[in-house]
Amino acid sequence: VVCDSYPQVLAVPAMAKDEVLAAVCEFRSRGRMPVATYLYQPTGAALYRCSQPLVGLKNTRCTDDEILLSMMAALPAHNPNVRLHIMDARPKVAAVGNKFLGAG
Repeated sequence: VVCDSYPQVLAVPAMAKDEVLAAVCEFRSRGRMPVATYLYQPTGAALYRCSQPLVGLKNTRCTDDEILLSMMAALPAHNPNVRLHIMDARPKVAAVGNKFLGAG
């Protein structure tokens, strides 16, 4: 289910069930679900990367995706006073174009 560009071992919350991860893979472009790629140990801040959700023009939601993001925000390594920030690094024209194509 996970995309072929990911390694065999991924860092995700231990409490995330396989069914949730599979649903998130289906909801994200090329099956690229959010995975931890960096942990700044002095503060516990983590960087997660993934691809855009496949929301399209209908702005479809995925409860499992939201559950996984909530799990990531609540991990003990994180400072409880810091919120989860979601950033899109694509140019705005690419994001808008992808939405018309059924992506995010």
